[in-house]
Amino acid sequence: MIINVFRKAIREVLNEKMPVIQKKNNKTYSNLIDRFPHLNGYISKDAVGYMPRLDVLKDAQEKFIKDQRDILDTDNLTEEQYQKSLDISSRSLAEYIVFRQLTINKLKKISPQQNESTSHNIMVPRYHEFKAQNIKYDFYRNNAWIFDDKFMTYSTILSEKDMTSLIDVITKGEVHDKDNDRPDIAIVFSTDPTKKNTKVDVVIIELKKKGLNINNNTTVEIQLEQRARKLSNYYDGVIQRVWYYGIVDIDDDYKLHLESSYSPLFSKGNVYYKPMSVVTEVKPRKEIIANVYIMDYKALIEDANARNATFLALFKDKFQEAKDSITKK
Repeated sequence: MIINVFRKAIREVLNEKMPVIQKKNNKTYSNLIDRFPHLNGYISKDAVGYMPRLDVLKDAQEKFIKDQRDILDTDNLTEEQYQKSLDISSRSLAEYIVFRQLTINKLKKISPQQNESTSHNIMVPRYHEFKAQNIKYDFYRNNAWIFDDKFMTYSTILSEKDMTSLIDVITKGEVHDKDNDRPDIAIVFSTDPTKKNTKVDVVIIELKKKGLNINNNTTVEIQLEQRARKLSNYYDGVIQRVWYYGIVDIDDDYKLHLESSYSPLFSKGNVYYKPMSVVTEVKPRKEIIANVYIMDYKALIEDANARNATFLALFKDKFQEAKDSITKK
């Protein structure tokens, strides 16, 4: 309390004698609130400029965590505590949205000189398997939401695991089909993963390094066709639907190729779709239709950014309104 009294007195002196310092501190405070909206109301404006930036954030985070802990440790909430629990829940969600924004910003910075594994590990760490029952522990490790927010309703995600593992998951251990070929990312959805006869939906994602030319990029279409052919054995039995995504850099040459046989879709980048006919047997001829999407990194990142920015703006306004309301009182 004594420290706060002295800081307030110092601020008043600086405002009068050296306004340039106070102007700088106000700018730093605004930047902190903008970057960490979930801590609006916890970040001490009086501490900015008198404590290191990291210490200001640490102090605010500790206050936030204490409020979380106090609410969680209470069995019977009063009306005031209930309202506070709503605020804490909103801030926890905002904290996650801020994390998502930082993840998007990391993807934006990836250059063509970096290999495919760099972006892969940011999206979904390679060689990992994620299960729905562990989702609360994996929120900050698994970023499948980058492709689409509905992908967070998965039952299983396999990152650079072989087809044997994928088939084992979709057949719930009933089929052991040895195949060492590895999709980059495979996402399995099931209405009830515990029931053996429940059909599943599957998403297959193949990533290509930034900066490749048309000859290298078209291999993603071949890879997706091979995945579709392999999974065709399970379409009637355990697979209900499959979607195939190829994430590549799309230059002018590759764009001309895609325009010839794919349909463009609305996006902030380039997204193309076509129902690909995949022959599974020659005699007698059998074929399946695979839903294939080819998109560039700009579409993937900017579309994710647009979705996240909406949530971020909502939280910033909400917490600022709450802070303004408290200040007026």
